[in-house]
Amino acid sequence: MKTTVVKKIIFSLALVLLISIGAVWYWRSYRPRLIQIEASREYQAIAEDYYAMTPANANFRQAAKRTETFLNRYTGALSPKEEAAAKIILASSLPSGDRIRMVETLKEVAQSREYPSNLRALAINLIVDDYEINFTDLLFARREIFSGGDFAKALNDAGGDEILAIRKLNEWSLALFPTAIPNYRIAKWYASQIYKNPQMTEGEKVKLLSKVGEYLLAGDRIPMSGSPPQREGLAYELKARTVALSGGTREEAERFFKLAMETYQRPPQTVFQILYLRRSSLFYAAFLARNYGMLRTGDIQTLLKPHYELLSTPQGLEQRPRLVAFLAAARDSANVIYPAPDFNKSDIKQLQKIYPEFGKVVEGLTPSKD
Repeated sequence: MKTTVVKKIIFSLALVLLISIGAVWYWRSYRPRLIQIEASREYQAIAEDYYAMTPANANFRQAAKRTETFLNRYTGALSPKEEAAAKIILASSLPSGDRIRMVETLKEVAQSREYPSNLRALAINLIVDDYEINFTDLLFARREIFSGGDFAKALNDAGGDEILAIRKLNEWSLALFPTAIPNYRIAKWYASQIYKNPQMTEGEKVKLLSKVGEYLLAGDRIPMSGSPPQREGLAYELKARTVALSGGTREEAERFFKLAMETYQRPPQTVFQILYLRRSSLFYAAFLARNYGMLRTGDIQTLLKPHYELLSTPQGLEQRPRLVAFLAAARDSANVIYPAPDFNKSDIKQLQKIYPEFGKVVEGLTPSKD
């Protein structure tokens, strides 16, 4: 009898011990793996929903809140790739009033060596995107972008020249993970030097043209198949502007502008394609005005009409502070640090003659501060 009782006790203790060991194993080994799988699935859903947003369902505030909640919930459970990609989505979703946080988040990704190189390079590219289109605060770049770490070094290496420092950011992006867009941006920088210095010697021009060709070719060698249409369209825009600024034929430049417009309209058209289309249409309109003037009035007005209609309403002015700031900066570009020699004060004046209603709207723009 006693032997039976002892056996039962021993069996019960062994069972409890086995269950305890199993529970410990589950919590230490299997449960973290389940959490990782759950986090990975949720990230995929966030990314798919974000990059597929259309004008009908776009809600950037909701996307930012969802992504921030996700990052907080799965702290320590995400792979470096998923964490970096989620932070890029968070930064890209933030409203214009959170521009400082957006740049800080992208800088964190760019400078964190544990993150994949391609995502670090993308973070740099998105910072450059913001620099080239956002003029809501003219001191922002020096104060926020080029502060701390590798970003401060870029400005220091450029001797305090912001536009040259942006070129160095593009070079850093290429060193991390070569893609087409920073190559085309560097090519455009060299083309801009040709455009802005018409008195340079023939030898100096040849050297710069060689650089333009070098970076255009490097960009062309990197396939963009699989890239989102807005990035592919931006690549065509940059090539068009590079050709125009470096003295290439207007036919070749316009061919690239048309490719950009066609790419942005590729179905299903996301909200990102529309945002980039609006950006490129301004440069395309200025190009047509410079090269054809009143002969292309119809095409120029077609490109500018969506901007005119948007900015003619109080709601449009409130919803598009970056567009307002960009146009105002171009209008006043003789008096500010301004990086676009192919869309400046003289272009605004020319467009005002071709499309007076649009010109009147631009004259009345007053940028709000971040």
